[in-house]
Amino acid sequence: MKLLANLSAISSSAVLVFSASASDWNQWRGPNRNGVLPNSPKLADIWSTDGPKQVWESEMIPGNDMGGHGSAVIADGKVYMSVVWHTDLPSDTRTIDSLVLRKLGSRGTSGIPPEKIAALDELVLNLSPRVRGSKLDAMANKWVEENLDAKQKMNLGSYIVSRFKKGRKNIPFADYKKIEKVRDKTFPNDEEFKAWVTSQGFSEFVEAQIIKAVPPTYRVAKDTVVCIDLKTGKTLWKAEAPGEPKGRNCSSTPAVANGFIYGVGSTHLYCVDTKSGKIKWSTPTKRKGTSSSPLVVDGVVILHSNDVTAYDAKTGKEKWSHPKARVTNASPVAWLKDGKALVISHTRSDLVAYDPQTGEEQWSIPAGGDSTPAIQGDLLAVQCKNEKVGFLAVKIGSTSAKSLWNHPMVGRRTQASPIIANGQIFLIENTKAICFEAETGKVLYEQMVKAGITSPAMADGKIYVITDRGNNLTMLSPEKDELNAIGQHRIKALSCPSPTIADGYVVVRQLDKLVAYDLTEGQSL
Repeated sequence: MKLLANLSAISSSAVLVFSASASDWNQWRGPNRNGVLPNSPKLADIWSTDGPKQVWESEMIPGNDMGGHGSAVIADGKVYMSVVWHTDLPSDTRTIDSLVLRKLGSRGTSGIPPEKIAALDELVLNLSPRVRGSKLDAMANKWVEENLDAKQKMNLGSYIVSRFKKGRKNIPFADYKKIEKVRDKTFPNDEEFKAWVTSQGFSEFVEAQIIKAVPPTYRVAKDTVVCIDLKTGKTLWKAEAPGEPKGRNCSSTPAVANGFIYGVGSTHLYCVDTKSGKIKWSTPTKRKGTSSSPLVVDGVVILHSNDVTAYDAKTGKEKWSHPKARVTNASPVAWLKDGKALVISHTRSDLVAYDPQTGEEQWSIPAGGDSTPAIQGDLLAVQCKNEKVGFLAVKIGSTSAKSLWNHPMVGRRTQASPIIANGQIFLIENTKAICFEAETGKVLYEQMVKAGITSPAMADGKIYVITDRGNNLTMLSPEKDELNAIGQHRIKALSCPSPTIADGYVVVRQLDKLVAYDLTEGQSL
């Protein structure tokens, strides 16, 4: 394909931009930030019944609400994580925060008309215990089908079905509204908290659920960078700084370049020496609690934290910022051609390219969403929130960009990032995989793959993705008309972080630690 003719030269040059070995996975989505490991050793084509060999487990590293959903990175035989490390301490106070609301089963349903929500509660809270099994499933699925549009089905369908299954054990939506009014309010002691609960007219069941969900603790946090030996799993050093508890909002993946690791904490961006673990500099971020991951290119650190900001990699001093370029979760990527690098940001409304040194805008094209773009050669692919745009392919240049094709589709609240390989583009998320012909956008095939928000990784021609709500690591072989599942192993990982692959190992993040498996050919039958 003419569009991809210069792929090999571009890919090899891009390694120089990121100052990383092609066999390392030194940043979010790998050395070229596109989910592909370009210089992988031979990996097993089939796993034994025991799956790939587990080689180590790390010491405790909290995840989810206690440590976020960031992924690990691997560079020079070391594994690195940046974590906002939360700890609960005893307290006399009581607070109803977002974590409590999630424990109670509260979900945003503002897009559904109030009368439908009221009718749903009337139906669910009065279900007969005799309605169960296939009859209950049919009733729940019928309600979803008849009352929700396509996007609501994707984002809320399983939640609505779960309320049918809980029946009378649900908390009414009207009670959630009462609880929301005191979100983040701190009661000075247990007596005043319980007095508020009993004054609201809740049922005894709801009162008990609220009291059970609010812990007798308060949360503190430290911004932490951890270094682990890739071969043994031994912790080599840990860098710490004061932080603020921001829960799973802190889900950034660090980047390693030129002997330093750049990681985002709760309130600051940090530069840490990879050998000593000493913090070289830190600088405040524009937003507290960031999920986007930093990019290092041409001596500049680019970070999406509400806006697009560039910092000098040596000093941490801000070089430029675009406050109007609002970004939520997508991470910046870089493109190199003829010795010129561009930073590309996927904002809430556009794809925008900047000069990394000056911040001068080079081009912009309508898009918008949380997906981090993938680039191979001059081709960029990204998923957008605007369902009329859906999945978008763009030919990029130094001063302009052109939309090649798009595939309208309904997107999740948070979107996974794609992979481009061998003239094809793979999007795997929301329990579905779609394979596009890169040049034309033709859908070559669609199939079920039970992945969610996590983004896939590709090495040795195989795609690895965390599936089944984090329970399994699935190995897929791209074939002519399908992604062939050639291996699956139970790993009990968190469902949002992505797998990290380097030197024949895959590192995945469980709830309270990192775990490494050997993927090399020696593990095959």
